[in-house]
Amino acid sequence: MNMNESQTYAYSKAERVLLAVALLLGIVFDRFVTNNIVKGFSAYWIVYLLVLYCYRFNSLKKNIVAWILACFTLLLCMWNFIFQEGSDYGVLNFLVIPCVLMVHAVYSTGQFKMKDVYGLFCEWIHGWFIKPFSGIPKFAGALQSMFMGSNYTTLKKVMIGLGISIPVLIVIVPLLCSADMVVNYYLGSLIENIDIDEIIFHGIIIIILTLTMFSFIWNICYAQIKPIKPVQNIRLDSLISSIVLGVILVCYCLFCLVQFTYLFAGTGLPNNLTYSAYAREGFWQLIAVAGINLFIFAIVLTYAGQTKPLRLMLFTLIACTLMMQISAFVRLKLYIDVFGWTWLRLLAMWFVFYLFVVLGLCIVRMMREKLPLVAVGFLVLLVWFTALGYMNPDAFIANHNRGRADVPQSVVSEE
Repeated sequence: MNMNESQTYAYSKAERVLLAVALLLGIVFDRFVTNNIVKGFSAYWIVYLLVLYCYRFNSLKKNIVAWILACFTLLLCMWNFIFQEGSDYGVLNFLVIPCVLMVHAVYSTGQFKMKDVYGLFCEWIHGWFIKPFSGIPKFAGALQSMFMGSNYTTLKKVMIGLGISIPVLIVIVPLLCSADMVVNYYLGSLIENIDIDEIIFHGIIIIILTLTMFSFIWNICYAQIKPIKPVQNIRLDSLISSIVLGVILVCYCLFCLVQFTYLFAGTGLPNNLTYSAYAREGFWQLIAVAGINLFIFAIVLTYAGQTKPLRLMLFTLIACTLMMQISAFVRLKLYIDVFGWTWLRLLAMWFVFYLFVVLGLCIVRMMREKLPLVAVGFLVLLVWFTALGYMNPDAFIANHNRGRADVPQSVVSEE
């Protein structure tokens, strides 16, 4: 940043303090994470949240959604100190926490509403790839502004004096060592105990984290955000949408008929087909179909005219999807009854119940247009995931599989 830009932008005292705060975050990251990656990251995220709320408390104190996100993030961080962080849930939790924190950071800017899904998503992507770097010039500007004006003359003189002293010492110290063998001995012993490579490694980490965290927090707290809005004039033809939905629903109704015949009514399966194979092979396909159905529901609800036939078809689509999830639940339960619980089966069962909630929210959304379906679904997912962690999945699996003599010993590691 050049001198003219520093003079046109007036840096506040809080922005100058952010220089020291970013340096502190860099040091905390280096000290915590290099000693224990999982617990270190958890402690680091807690410190980061405290810093962010110190800077934006006035704007965040009435932001209920931001507080919910922050509280559940803290619960997820604390999980790593309470339970075994090396478990399957711990690995997933390690990835989930920064993703939730990024959502919190974007929403804490106050520039978005819960229904601004497209803008929130675009800003979430910017938060990973742009915000940690676009504010680095502001770091240089804030640092330069500390040496401008009469209020900082003393600090300026001190920094200039130290800046001149260091290169002079670099020249003088080797000369003094050459002039006196005793000085050379003690100074050489001191330097031998210093790992230069280690200092350089940690120094680079601290510098990178200081710059990127200053840039990120500055962008969250001070940068002007221009929300990206989706194209508003896209409309789907109601007749075409009705035909597409009608064809899909005929296929789904035939599928549901098969479920009633073979899965719910107890009719025997075709020859050479066991219930365990029937359950195992169909579950993930039904989950994929449910995802496609929810995508179709969102597109039609958003971009097609809300005619009565379309609304009826959307209700039918949700009903068929609900039937498919019930089928998926029954299939998974059949498989668990035979082979017991594993982490993947527990996660799958947990996800099926979450989809039940989402389908209920879809029905509510059709009756209440103002419901921010995606945002509420995300909050429910966060609550659902946190609850899964605090039920202690490893202990749950072990307790339910204990005493099952008919379950192979390899069941726990099978998937």
